[in-house]
Amino acid sequence: MSMKIILVAICLVGWLIVYFTELLKAYREPFIRSHYVAVGVIRTLGMIMGTVSLFLLPFVPQPKIGGISGIASLAIGITLIGIAIYILTRFFLEWRRKAEGLGESLAESKYLVTTGLYEKVRHPIYMASLFLLWGWYFAWRAVYGLLSMPIILIAFLIEIFIEEKCLSRKFGDEHTRYKRRVPMLLPLPLLVTLIVVLGIVVISIIFGWVQII
Repeated sequence: MSMKIILVAICLVGWLIVYFTELLKAYREPFIRSHYVAVGVIRTLGMIMGTVSLFLLPFVPQPKIGGISGIASLAIGITLIGIAIYILTRFFLEWRRKAEGLGESLAESKYLVTTGLYEKVRHPIYMASLFLLWGWYFAWRAVYGLLSMPIILIAFLIEIFIEEKCLSRKFGDEHTRYKRRVPMLLPLPLLVTLIVVLGIVVISIIFGWVQII
């Protein structure tokens, strides 16, 4: 069995585990309360399986983007990784200050967080994770990784959809008003631009408009 198939299988199993635990949170809250630690461990395992396999994808034998396109790919990758590191660093610093003041962890929070990064987007961690992963693929000029970017975006959107169902059940109208006020991942013009860029990258690779080595 090839490494590609193994990584895809691990990734799929990991994401299915994450989806399943999120659905439990949304529709089986009493079960979650009585099995909180076990579900948390299983979800963490699923996240590790799904994420690690995605980051290992560039190391699978595959074509690479070369020439000037390869240099541009590296520059884009470094930029995206830098943005992701900034967002993640700011997030954890902000949350550490809040947790110290409230005496609770992120998972134990009893209120809807709408300040700091959450004033800009509803899911800063997912946004940073996407940037980090896509930046990783661009930096390695990994064709399989770059071709998988739209699929990864869809996987994240499914996770976000399930999570927001859970948040809506928990916080009701407060979360509804928050969704109307704050974009999910990026402001709409930037999100459309991002989707267009992803499409251009994928089409360019498929039709050989960039140098492949």
